[in-house]
Amino acid sequence: IFGKKGKIIPLFKANDPTAPNNYRPITISLPILSKIMERIVHRQVYKYLREHNLTTSEQFGFRSNLSTNVALTRVTEEILPNIDNKLATGAVFIDLRKAFDTVDHTLLIAKLKNTGFSAPVINWFTSYLSSRTVMTSINNITSTPKPVT
Repeated sequence: IFGKKGKIIPLFKANDPTAPNNYRPITISLPILSKIMERIVHRQVYKYLREHNLTTSEQFGFRSNLSTNVALTRVTEEILPNIDNKLATGAVFIDLRKAFDTVDHTLLIAKLKNTGFSAPVINWFTSYLSSRTVMTSINNITSTPKPVT
């Protein structure tokens, strides 16, 4: 399977350029064919999840046409009637930083199996997630490849 190598390039967001937290790591997969394959697999997996009612309307991250504005509108629509009716309202907001980078691959494969994905899909993900390497490039200086776990 292709696309087992990636290069991380820090992208400056804002504020102090000397603070590491002001950079967002962008991974460029090599070669570009892996990005095309990822997009195809994403569409198929998302279609499967929708068809089997495995998505929730409360999740906004990583879903097309569901921006933070849509999330805020939905929260406002829930809160305002409660305020009008003098009812208490509680809310929990979770921002999982670097969620994609911290996914346990073994746990992900187990979740895919429990969700009912077929053996070929499980095998593809297992292969895709194994033996991956990444290197970091800053100011035209590139690190040695490191394993992705």
